[in-house]
Amino acid sequence: MRRLPAFLLAALCGCASIAGHPRADARWLIDGKSLSVPAPAALPEGRPFRIAVYGDAQGNREAQRAVVEEIRRRKPDLVIFVGDACDCLPAGHMPDWGTLTYAVPFWPQYQRGKPAFGLLSLLPFPALWHETVLRPLGPPTDPEGLNRFLEESWPLRGVDRVPFLFVPGNHDLYHGVDREDVAAFSGAPEPMRLWRILDAGNIRLVVLDSGNDVQSDFDPLVHDGEQLKWLEAMLKDADERKLTTIVCAHFPPYSSASLEPPMPAMRHDVSEKQLLAHRVPLLLSGHAHAYERIDVAAPGRTMTCVVTGGAGGEFTSFEPDRAEPGSRRFIAGLHHFVMLEVGESEIRGTFVPVDPGDELRPNWHEAKDEFVVPVGK
Repeated sequence: MRRLPAFLLAALCGCASIAGHPRADARWLIDGKSLSVPAPAALPEGRPFRIAVYGDAQGNREAQRAVVEEIRRRKPDLVIFVGDACDCLPAGHMPDWGTLTYAVPFWPQYQRGKPAFGLLSLLPFPALWHETVLRPLGPPTDPEGLNRFLEESWPLRGVDRVPFLFVPGNHDLYHGVDREDVAAFSGAPEPMRLWRILDAGNIRLVVLDSGNDVQSDFDPLVHDGEQLKWLEAMLKDADERKLTTIVCAHFPPYSSASLEPPMPAMRHDVSEKQLLAHRVPLLLSGHAHAYERIDVAAPGRTMTCVVTGGAGGEFTSFEPDRAEPGSRRFIAGLHHFVMLEVGESEIRGTFVPVDPGDELRPNWHEAKDEFVVPVGK
């Protein structure tokens, strides 16, 4: 019992991982910010605007490198990353209060979709236990931070100079310093306002911050909050200007995956109350480590929702008991990305599998999905 106060004092004095959290290299941040802002160059007449979409690298260098190289071969005009560049976890599954996090004696433990996780609420000093005994099972911080992702995406951003939109994921936002780095890298206004738009000709891309889902932490999707009011204004403006709007978020409003259930706030407050009402044709998200295409019915039309989380995170599978009524295609167990071609009257999408380098998957290239999303004026 004598060791606990001494060790706790050491944590509070800066020996814990939050205090020594790896920061993103400033060289990457400056250039990354500039690359995410410019509109794509003028295209040859008749050629559609090409967008590559991938997500959920979660520190897997090998998988991300393979995905990036295949994207480069497709020569996109824009790349969208739909979140989870890092593999961070919240210390003790608590809000980040710096080193003081380790002094909290009890905290209600919560993980969406996993009710048994709540039993950990009985564990005293959860952040301290997470940092020590439980650390081998899932360290609170990624030892390489955002830098690993920045390095592996550099061929796209720095060599090919492709405009790059970064959508923050939950693993990218568990610690305050991560929010600061994401804001600096992505070109967002500030750490607590990571949402933004990018207009490219007749295309409006809306980037949302769906938060990190930690109980009592900052919630960017709070009902009638700043981001939702901003979203309503951006969608209304796009309607008036007859822009084709593509919305990007990390947490999916709809998902049939076994491990990453859909986020209620994204479903009710974002999709049902706003996107469907404003005739948004396409929603892109990640989080579930699989590919899924879901058609959501609305009066007189359909909104297509694409989940693409195949750039490195541990794969998940289809959950029959949670299957979305509008699920049209679910592909599990393959690294992948999605290519979009945005034209005047339609958006054409293609699922692109990436060689898994695994002899047990000899027919990986046969996994296919292609879709067409009508664009209404």
